[in-house]
Amino acid sequence: MKIGLLIPYLREPAGGEIQTLTLAIGLQSAGHDVIIYTHNANSERCYPQLFSQVRVKSVTLPNSLQDKLQANKRTLMSLFAAFRPYYELLLMYQLSRIVDNDREVLLCTNMPSEWAAGLASRRLRVPWVWICNEPPFYFDSRIKKSLWRTIVPWPVYNLWDKWIVKSASQIFSLSSTAKPYIDKVYGVNCRPEYLPFMPGSKFRPPHVPRKEGEPIRALFVASFSTYKRPQDAIEAMQYAPGATLNLIGQGYMQKELEEQIKRLNLQDRVHLIPRVDDKTLADYYANSDVFIHTAEQAWGLVAFDAMDRGLPVITCPACAIIEVMQDGKTGLFVPNRDPVAIAEKIRWVGEHGAEAEKISKAGHAVVASLSMERYVRALEEAFTSALEKNAAKRK
Repeated sequence: MKIGLLIPYLREPAGGEIQTLTLAIGLQSAGHDVIIYTHNANSERCYPQLFSQVRVKSVTLPNSLQDKLQANKRTLMSLFAAFRPYYELLLMYQLSRIVDNDREVLLCTNMPSEWAAGLASRRLRVPWVWICNEPPFYFDSRIKKSLWRTIVPWPVYNLWDKWIVKSASQIFSLSSTAKPYIDKVYGVNCRPEYLPFMPGSKFRPPHVPRKEGEPIRALFVASFSTYKRPQDAIEAMQYAPGATLNLIGQGYMQKELEEQIKRLNLQDRVHLIPRVDDKTLADYYANSDVFIHTAEQAWGLVAFDAMDRGLPVITCPACAIIEVMQDGKTGLFVPNRDPVAIAEKIRWVGEHGAEAEKISKAGHAVVASLSMERYVRALEEAFTSALEKNAAKRK
């Protein structure tokens, strides 16, 4: 099959980006002709070892303009956040126009790539499939939005987004946890499929054991966004005096988290670290004892990265990875938004090294059980069904 794989951007190392690149490689390995289409890309920063294995086409923008937009992104977003969907609609229209006429089926991942896929599908008269990592955050009641940010984007999300999604041949959710949310927003019956582990880095330094008497080393890797819950990990540290915490990421909560650390007087034990390169990130994994991933999200590839590297993972029911884990056997479960419980698990890891090691090994087996071959077969089934239905319509 000739597959067009769409994603809004391939600029920075992140979950949707590694997902798209690895899926392209998996589909290529199964014998398919795959081209990734994106609005703009950076092959040096966005998983270069994976990027080099795929074909990528991007909308052409002058480099100077891209640089200016990126340098001023935070300021622009704070001033024009309510108008962002209109800007992204323009970008996705541009993206839809570069999809080659020979593509037989389209696949898209991160929102709002469904807009580009829907438009390209109508132009090319081919079916499209959406891996819905998350519906637009506009629909998420957990995220606080001003009246201005609710009313101004209303036509884009409640009219345009819902209308374009109706043309999708199949929608995949990342988990059973995410399915009811997606079904409710779009009035569909989406198909849950667990994403396989997707290693973004070739760097795998050996774990550096914690010396006796040293603090327990906790690690958190994610964007600094409300639904990722970095604030819970920080608060937990006041209840775990014998531990340190590194939070690696960036996002709109940066200043709020800095103030929280200062307010709790945790400057000596909690550190906010900007995004790092693959090799540096691998070193942080190797020098940690436990990983915190209590995000309220549809999946959690970063948690599987930690499990693959031999770290026990603390997670919660709001994070869908709990669907493939067992408390006390392959992971450590805590209630949602419970910093005290997170601290208790951190202390437990420090006090029960041998048992924590067993959980780490069992967690690694969970990662290995989620194969790319299985996921590719699921996509192939969806593509074949979509093509058959599309052919029947055109007769």
